Amino acid sequence: MLVFYYSMLTRYSPIGIASIVAGKLAEVDSLSNAVKEIGLYFTTVLLGLFIHGVIVLPLIYTIMTRSNPLKLVKAVLQALVTAFGTSSRSVAYYLRAGE
Repeated sequence: MLVFYYSMLTRYSPIGIASIVAGKLAEVDSLSNAVKEIGLYFTTVLLGLFIHGVIVLPLIYTIMTRSNPLKLVKAVLQALVTAFGTSSRSVAYYLRAGE
């Protein structure tokens, strides 16, 4: 039964979220200002993710393991590219396990 609820939630959540966003956009007086604010938010999120992925995580890895994080990236690069390019984790697991 829990699987059914999860399935329904993941199926209909995008519709609900899009409805909430559309309702909020309908209340806005100036659509151009709203688009600018959303663009600024989008840029802020991407910048935060970039800082986290390029500075914070490699720094934590270096401190914890005392090794170069670029070696790790080089070792798993083919699996990462395959996983992002094909949207298939099973292929990426196979590539990584084959080494």
